[in-house]
Amino acid sequence: MATYALRSDVLAPGTPAPAGVVLISGTDGTDTTSANDGRLAYFGEDLSGWPRASTLGNVLRANLPVLMSVSEFDNPGTVRSMVELANELTVEHGRMPRFVQLVGHNHYSPNPSIGTQDTQLSAEILRFVRTTAASRLQMSAR
Repeated sequence: MATYALRSDVLAPGTPAPAGVVLISGTDGTDTTSANDGRLAYFGEDLSGWPRASTLGNVLRANLPVLMSVSEFDNPGTVRSMVELANELTVEHGRMPRFVQLVGHNHYSPNPSIGTQDTQLSAEILRFVRTTAASRLQMSAR
């Protein structure tokens, strides 16, 4: 979950900071009004713990580059939470994430597409890693 990458307080002391964050069709919010079976299985039966598991409202480390993907056929709740997280990163933390829309994909299909002829996601991740690594090298050389 992005919550762990964007919150340094949940990492064990001495854990290296991530160089960047890739969020693929993520459901970044934990709206307890839509506690269906899938969300209960993902976030747990105790709805009072959901806000702590949410990425939204819990970004404490905003100095990381972020790549967000949304799939053409993601459900509206997933898209809405991704837009809300992008807004939080941009407006509250001054760090606009990169975006890619995966045409022809749904919530579940992007990850299995890696390593196939469909390079929409894998090419974007490789570009993100290359530019993030190059940027870090330039900054460390200063």
